[in-house]
Parts: sequence; C-alpha cells; structure tokens
Amino acid sequence: MKPQPIIKPTNGDRSSFLSSLGPSIIQPIKGKRKILPQNDFSIDSIRQSSKSNQQFNETLEKLLHERESLLERIDSLEGEVIRNQDLIANTRQQLSLINLSNQSEIQNYSENQSEEIEDGNFYQEIMHNDREEHNNGQLNIDIGGSNENNENNYSLNATEPLSIDQIIEKALILQPFLHDDVNLDSFFDTFNSLQTSEKIEFTDVSINQLQKIALCNDSFIKCKEYVESPQFVEVFQSRTQNIFRAYLDDISIFLYDPKSKEYSCTTKTLFMQVPLTQGNSILGDILAQQKPEIVTNPLQHPSYSSRIDKPFNPQSQPFLAFPIDTYALVMVRMNKEPFKYEDVLVAQFYSKLVVPLFNVHIQHINLFRQVEFRRIIHNFEVDLSEKNTFESLLTYLLASLSDYVGANDANLYIVNKDSFFTYEIEADQIVKKDYQKSGIIESIVNNKCEVEVEKLNKDTCPSYNESIDNWAFDKSYFAHPIFSNSVFGFSDKSSEKNQDSSENGNGSRSTKMRKGKAKSSLSIKQQETETNVSKNNENAKHVIGVLCVSDKSECNKFNKWDIDLIRTICNTLSLVIPECIKNDSALVESSDKAAAKQFTQTIKSFIFKTMEEPNSIEIIAKAIQSSINCEWLSIYTTHDISSEITKLITLHNDTVVDTNFLDPSFIRMTFSKHEAINTPDPQQLDGFKTIGDITSHAFLCGFNFENSEKMGIFVMNSKSGDSKFPEAFNTILPAIAGFIIISKFIRNQNQTISDGKSATMTMSNAFNICNSLLNDPDPLPKLLDVLKELLSLEYYSVLRINKLKSEFDSVIRSEECPKGHISSEDILTSHFGDLKNPMLINDFSLSDYCNSAIIDFFPSIKQLLICPIIENELYGLFAGKNIVSNYALLYKYFYSLIRIFYKTSLLDSEVKIVESAELNKIDFYNSKFTSDDIDSLSFDSQFFNNSQKEEILLKIFDKLSIVDTLETNVEQLAIFLLKVRQSYNDVPYHNYSHAVDVVQFLYFFLIKLSDVFSPVQQASIIIAGLLHDVFHEGLDSEFLKKSYSPFVYSYGEVSTLEHHHLSSSISILQDHLIFDQSDIYYNQIFWDYLTKLILATDITQTSKFIMVFHTFENDFNLENENHKLILAKLLIQIANISTCFRPFEISQKYVEALLQEINTQNEEAKSREIPITDIKPIKEFEISFIDEVAKPLIQCLIKIFPDFSVIEDKLNSNRESWDNYQP
Repeated sequence: MKPQPIIKPTNGDRSSFLSSLGPSIIQPIKGKRKILPQNDFSIDSIRQSSKSNQQFNETLEKLLHERESLLERIDSLEGEVIRNQDLIANTRQQLSLINLSNQSEIQNYSENQSEEIEDGNFYQEIMHNDREEHNNGQLNIDIGGSNENNENNYSLNATEPLSIDQIIEKALILQPFLHDDVNLDSFFDTFNSLQTSEKIEFTDVSINQLQKIALCNDSFIKCKEYVESPQFVEVFQSRTQNIFRAYLDDISIFLYDPKSKEYSCTTKTLFMQVPLTQGNSILGDILAQQKPEIVTNPLQHPSYSSRIDKPFNPQSQPFLAFPIDTYALVMVRMNKEPFKYEDVLVAQFYSKLVVPLFNVHIQHINLFRQVEFRRIIHNFEVDLSEKNTFESLLTYLLASLSDYVGANDANLYIVNKDSFFTYEIEADQIVKKDYQKSGIIESIVNNKCEVEVEKLNKDTCPSYNESIDNWAFDKSYFAHPIFSNSVFGFSDKSSEKNQDSSENGNGSRSTKMRKGKAKSSLSIKQQETETNVSKNNENAKHVIGVLCVSDKSECNKFNKWDIDLIRTICNTLSLVIPECIKNDSALVESSDKAAAKQFTQTIKSFIFKTMEEPNSIEIIAKAIQSSINCEWLSIYTTHDISSEITKLITLHNDTVVDTNFLDPSFIRMTFSKHEAINTPDPQQLDGFKTIGDITSHAFLCGFNFENSEKMGIFVMNSKSGDSKFPEAFNTILPAIAGFIIISKFIRNQNQTISDGKSATMTMSNAFNICNSLLNDPDPLPKLLDVLKELLSLEYYSVLRINKLKSEFDSVIRSEECPKGHISSEDILTSHFGDLKNPMLINDFSLSDYCNSAIIDFFPSIKQLLICPIIENELYGLFAGKNIVSNYALLYKYFYSLIRIFYKTSLLDSEVKIVESAELNKIDFYNSKFTSDDIDSLSFDSQFFNNSQKEEILLKIFDKLSIVDTLETNVEQLAIFLLKVRQSYNDVPYHNYSHAVDVVQFLYFFLIKLSDVFSPVQQASIIIAGLLHDVFHEGLDSEFLKKSYSPFVYSYGEVSTLEHHHLSSSISILQDHLIFDQSDIYYNQIFWDYLTKLILATDITQTSKFIMVFHTFENDFNLENENHKLILAKLLIQIANISTCFRPFEISQKYVEALLQEINTQNEEAKSREIPITDIKPIKEFEISFIDEVAKPLIQCLIKIFPDFSVIEDKLNSNRESWDNYQP
C-alpha cells in the first residue's frame, strides 16, 4: 500500500468524516479571498499567515513521507498476522489430537486410582522457565493497582508448587505470540506433566486463549481497511468487544490529539478532551508505564481522579486498561466476567499489533484537520469582508462560531473610552448597551491576554465579575482580545446614558448570541490561563474589542483547534469592526438627541420656510441673537475636534461681520470639552481671551455633539438689565445648535438635489453618447475622449496589470500619449490596489509621486485623476491642468459604461487581454513547485488545476532552456500553452491532463539524458509530447476508418488520427509560438523530429517498432543520428503510456478513464451500427496491455540504459497489484 496523492477519507463523504472527528471540526465552504491589508497590523497578519502556510506545506510533505513508511510497516505486520494464523492453525490441530487422546485416557481412568505425576519435577521445570523469562527481560506485567499489598494483585513468583488453576493462569500457549524466542515446548512439557483429570481442563482453556489471539489478528485485518476512515475507532471498538467479552458501551478509547497533546474520548453524554499524565489519574499512570493493567478497585487506587477517571467509569467498575504506545489508551470495564491474567497478555499482544494502525489514523485525522482549518479560514475572511454593519456581522458571527467551534453562546465586546459597549440584536433591531469596565473583559484589555477555562467561575478565574460575566457561569469559556493600531473614541455621555442596562443584577447579555440549550458538563476546576498575545499582534497598541465564546456543544471545553480558529477570527475582526462602528453609528440614538428633535418639531412651524433659504443660517443666527439679546454671536462647526474648526457666521449687533471676538485657542479648548458655560464673569474662565480691545461682561456657549457634525454656539455680552443670560438657555442653546445642523443638512440636500438634476443631465448625455457609439467599431476610445472633454482635461491612458511581468501596460490611450509599460512597484502604481474611489493629485510636480515613471505616459501633467475601473486589474488615468469640480460625479456615471464597453468591445477585439486574464493566474516567477515535484514518477497532473499545469510546463521549458531555443519569451510561451489547453477536448483520457503527464515523463527522461540530445532535439521532443493528441475526440483510428471519416480520405488509413494531430500541431505552433522571423522556423531537425515523434505515438504500430529496434539494439550508437531518433521514438511511446509506470492508485484511475472513453466510443458505434469488439474486464485489459505493450517497450530502453530499471520495477509492482485486484 502506497500513500494517496490527495488526503481524503476512504469511506463516507467529507461532512460525515468531519462530524466523526468531534464538535470542533470545521465544515468546508467555498469562496475567494477578498480582504485586503488596511494597516500595518493586517499586513503583519498576512505575512504571518503566509509563513504559517509555508510551514504547513513542509509539515504536510513530512507527514506524507512518514505515512508511507507506516503503511509499509502495516504491510509487513500483515505478513506477521498470516504467520500467527498459521501458528494458531497448527496449534489447534495438535490440541485436537490431544483432546482425542484425553478422551481415550478418561475412559480408562479409575476414580479410586489416580495416576499422579511427580509434581516436584513439574514445579521445578515451570519455575525454571519463569526465571529464564524474567532474566531475558520478557513479560513482566503487574495486575491490579500499584499498591504492593493489594490483596487483589496476582503473584507469578510463588514459592510453592503450582496448582492447575495457577498453571492455567500463566497462559503458556500465549507466550510464543509475545516473544519471538519462545516456542510451544514449554506448553507441551507442562501438558505431559499433568494428571489425566487435569489435561482436558488445561486443553480447553488453552484453546479459548488461542481463540483470543485469532480474534486479535482478525481485528487487525479488519481495522486496516478503515485506517483512513472516520469509522476506524468504531470498528476497532466493536472488534475489541469480542476479544475481551465486554459490552460495547463498556469500552472507552482515548485518542491522542497531536495539537493539544491531550486525549479525546466520547462518553454517553459528552465528548471530552483530557490530559493523561503520570500521577493525574489511574489512566495517566497506565499510559505512562506503557503496560496493561487490571484495576480491581479504582476508588482505592492512589492515583484515582474524580475529574478524569470518574466520568469514564461512573460506577467504579473493575477495568482493564492498555496503552497503544502513546497514540491511544483502551479502557475495558468489567461487566460479564472477571478479568484474568490471560487478558493482560492478550492486551499486550493486541496493543503491539495495532500501534501502526493508530499512528496512521491519527496522522490522517491531523492532516485533514489542518487542510480544513486553512480552508475555513480562507472562506471566513471572504465572507467577513462583506460584513460592514453590526447587523450583518453579528448574525454571521453567531452562525460561524456555532458551526465551526460548537459555541452555544458568544459575546463581542467593543472597548470604549471608560466602558465596554455592545450591540444586542432584539426583534431584528440593533440596540446599543454599555457596561462598566470590570470582570474578565477588563483583565483581558489591561493585560492584553486571552483567558481559557473549562468551567467559568470565581474559583477558576479570579477576575470573574457576576455583573458582566454571569452569562457564561460554570460553562466552558474562551476569550481573546481584538487588536488594532488605532483606537476609537466615543462619547462619555453615551456610555453614561446606557449604563443602567448593565446593572440588572443577573449578568444581562451583551451582543447576545445564544443557540441551543446549555449541555450538562463535568465539575472540573481549571486555573485561569492568561497567555501573552501572539507575535502576530506584538506591534498592535490597542485592544479595540474582546470576543468570548462559551458552552461548547456536547464537549467539556474548547480544544486547540477551536482556540486557533478564534484567534484568527479576532485578527480578521480587527479589520471589520472599525467599519461596522462607522456605518452603524447612526443607529445609536441617545435621549438628548431625541429631545433635540422634539425641540425642532416645536419651533419648525414658524421658521421652517427659512430652512430652505440659501442664507438660512444667517436668518436663524439673527433670530437667536434677537431672542437672547446679545452683542456678539458666533457659530462654529467641525466633524473632528482634533482637526480644523470652521466658523459659519459671526454677528455683531445684528450685522454679519468677518471679525472674530474670541481667541481661536479658547474656542478649540472649549470645543474639546464641549460643556455648556453660562457665566457673568468670563475672565475667570481658564484660557478665556478676546480679540483686540473687545470687552466682555457675560458669556454663554452651548454644543451639540449628537451628530457626525459637531456644532457650537458662542454668545457674549448680554444686553439685558442685569447683564446676565438666563439659565434656561443652557439647554435651549444645544437644541438650537441641533436645529442649525438640520437646517444646514436641508440646505446641503437642496444642493444635492440640484447636483442630482445636473447629474441626470450628465447621465442622459452619457447614455446618448453610449447609444451613438453602440455601432462604432471601436467605441471605448471615443467614450474616453468624451469623458476627458467633460473633465476639462487633455490626455488619458488606460493601464492594465500584467501579473506575469509584474507591470502595467498602456492598452488604450490618447493619440498624443505614447505606448508604454510601468512597474507595479512604482511609487504611484503600488497604491493602485488600495483605491476604491477616484484619486485626484492636484499638483503632480509638488506631490509625493513626482518621481513616478507615469510622467512618461503623458506630454505634460499638472493635475492627474486616477480612476479604478476593475479592481486590481484596470485603471484609467486622466491628465491636464484644470479639472472640473464634479469630477467624482462624472466618474460615477461613466464608470459602468466604461466597464461595459471594455468587456463587450475591447475584450472582443483584443484577444490578448482575454489571454492575460488567464495568464494572471499563472505565478511562474514565484512558483512553489520544486524539481522534486516535477521529476517524480508519482506525478499526477489531475492533482493540479489548469493554471498550475501551465506553471509546471513553464518550469519544464525553463529547466531545459527551451525558451531560448525557440527564440521566444515566457509570456508568449504562456499564451501558447493556453492555446494548447483550448485545443484539447474534454474527453475522459486523451485530454490536456494526459498531455501534461506525457511531457512530465519525457522531462524525467531528458534530465537524465541531457548529453544525448541537442537543445533543438529536446525542444522538439517536449513539444511533440505536448501536442501529440490535440483535438482528440475520444475516437480511435479504427473507428474513423469504419465510420468513413473524412480524416481517412485526408490522411489515409495508416495512423489516421496521428496525422490529424500532426497537422493541427504545426498550425498551432506557427500561429502562436514559432513565427517566420525566428531561426527555429526554418530548422529542419526540429520539424523532422516533431513529425516522426507524433506519428510514433500510434499504439497500433508498437509491435512493428519493437521488431525494428531489436535489429540494432546490440549495435546501438548514440553518435548515430538515426539511432538517436529511434531512441526519441522509444521515449515518447513510453511516455505516452506513462500511467502504467506510476503508483498503482494513479495507474488504476487512468485505466478506468480510458475504459470509460472506449465505452463511449462503442456506444457511438452501436448508434451507427458499426461492428465493435467487446472490451475485456479492467483487470484482464490492463494485464494484457502491460504484458504485450508496456513491458516490451521498457525492456528495450533498459537494454540501452540499465539505470532506468526502476521504471520496470514499478511496472512489475503494478502488474502484481492487478493480479490481486478485486473489482
């Protein structure tokens, strides 16, 4: 048995296999990665992920090698099982003869006259054998607990003569199966020394003991069939039940998890994962001692653990436990009969027998988990990238955490300035709730740590606080911080107004995500685990949130796979949460804002008309000044108090003035505090200062910070009699500020409507232009010309990424602009991937991009507009001097039209752009394929996708320097390979994958025969292998002849199909690779080899070729060009049937595909009433082909190059596998 090239379950589908591995296994989904780096932290995460993937690939390769060795070991153990079965059969035969003899003796036996043997001599012989076994370091197994005075322990070193029961207990017949140097002599000597009445009892017991060994062998054979199946443990458990006379429910199997270094086992109610180490439990002791043990009284055992031992043996039954190396531990509870010493010996034999099976099974599970883990991480990032609101995020997060890690409950806390806040989903509505900083969440934020406990409470986690952590009380729990390089500030008032929601006395839920009913769990106390953040987050300065999961479904705790997944989820959430906060901020409404809206409703009846006036702010400001009766009034606004604060208007005695009456530093300081002030003596205020000689005697200010736009109203010098401002204005002023914001919003909306009308006209014009260009043979350049004119710019150039060369090409441009290329690493183009909207560079010469090579694309640049058309692929650049102000609106309306014309016009007229889309999938320069991957006999092209196949072919062409030989370049060669792929039909066998397999096998030959063929000959050999079956329709030459195909009249009846392939190959080469400007176009050797090699692939001519080869094989001369051509023909014929020489699993797959193709041809023949020849069964078909075609061909090659005998060895191995094949 050899390792499969693809790791997958051998029985059952993928989902059933995942579910069998426990609640933590991740279900596969599909998708493409969309999340892009947004800051330094995300880049570090991606780099770490790349490093992790590289380590995973190295680990995977190592494990595959180990797996192959283990499977070979299992094969050798099969031989040992067969030898054991022979020994059992022979022993049974001898015991049968003994039974017949015993029965004869009993008939003559007299009850009054017992014929006794000399017990003393017999006893001495037994003791002598015991001492020899002990001195040779053989079997030495204790029974019972470790207490030496345990009355239930058995002693095998008695000093008195042994009774028949003691002799039977020694199980002498089992010794040959435990020790290679022990035979049955001791057993038969003991038998002969027994009295007649004892012989039958001794024989019957021995036969039963022998039967257990037979059951062990049967179990090994059966379990081997399921070693890579999810049913393996279940099958092993069932077989073990028969061996030890136990009920199925009384057998527990603890399977080792390499990731957590713990053991998992399923009880009747729970899937548990526990550590098994010496001293922590009875099971841990047995595993550490690596020998079977019978425990008769578990409660009195010194290592008994109520946490570990009790859940798996709640009735404290006597049990037998035996380790299977460190891979597993088997526990058999006594139910039917008491355990005997023979059970210990059988367990020892059984354990050693199945060790390699458990090793392979655990590695298979671990490999599969790693593959699925990375698959789910990839797809989680894809789905999460589209969640930009908490409503979509929380719903998706709930389902993901439930499905992927089995969490019945989860919380997402967002870190505010002085509190935590969450969004709870209630009746499909998002409700914000605040909690005081406390409990485990505060500990995580302060220490930048994660917390993992098996049961959450005050004892297991000292930082536990009921008010915030009670939702997860006494349940499995894991929490991990979410890091970011930036911190988000929130209003303190918001947290104060929502504080009451957290003080409900029963730990009310936050971001509540509950699924299912809490399962019963074990009372296991686990210390709080606080670990340092991963290296991935070392550069992150802030904790912006904490993700908590609790109550793992049907399991005692979250395992290491769950924890690693949650850590990765937290890394991804760090990119999504800030956007969710931004988009959902409008959903959180405070009571103050509601009051402001109510005030607006009260006053809008008499001043609503003013809100639509162009000078509405001036009208409202004068109404405020008149109402308050003040000398000075100013209104300021900002969207961010850390940036510029803008003055909207200043009034002095009902007149609009440009003069400021307050110092800007005082205005900024007051804005930063945004607290209402009403004082008759402003000089007492910190930092208060007026401008120039303006005097002050009363001051009032109020703010409205409830919207994204912050508004402040400043009033000075009351004109009332007492020179004071009434206290009522302390609350009215913020409300009026809110009203001004609304007025400003309405004014902006009016402007938007006006712009919309203008945009409608622009859009109408755009559609008219589009309609006029529909029948134009080249519409896209004209559309770009129109957009250029509307933008009031002079030039444009459209750049398309060429990933194969890591550069951008100018594919469409103004007449004045030159054609060119620019590196994707250029100071300007390197930022293209981050663009979501148009980017305007106002003065290119003074910008950070002034040294960019883009300057060579335009006659002159002052302003440069960069418009993304297709993300990461196509960008439009417009250059000129005076761009219009509504350029973003123009781009918005022309964007879709440009994309449509690009896809319907440019892609149809420029085939290379289509090809480029495929070329971009090929990563030749960063290829991960090594020489070992490409020149292996185990190569299987069906394992790779099409882009990877092209990458492999490019590697082969590069290794053999064919690119230089053909006077071409990598890009042109890649385009040629795409054309070749398109030239192969989708038939079961003679398809593109077959061509790649043939090329790889030819490469395997050529790297070992590099001095035999010239570069031109090598190039011709490889290209012949690549093209030899182009346009194959799954029909052979015989069918074409019988169906009177036009090909027969065109190419003749001999090698009809091969002549067709040759003609098509020459056409493809001359159209897409070898042009008449190159020397190779006129090279006679190249075309001569290509012609004769493609024709040599006619399998019906193989026998004639072999006869010709034998005529000169003894005089073969590599200096003879004709001999070299014969050798080349031999190589391509062997390569054409290369699947015969690959591992059996691969070979079988291709034979089945070939038979499927032949069956399809026969169906077609029947429909045309063409006579057909019945197909042999697959076994006979392939054996006949190996004997008549494959073996003679490879033997011809070995006569010239004996070093290739390894290929014949593989063929012989496959021949033997086919002999043993059972359909």
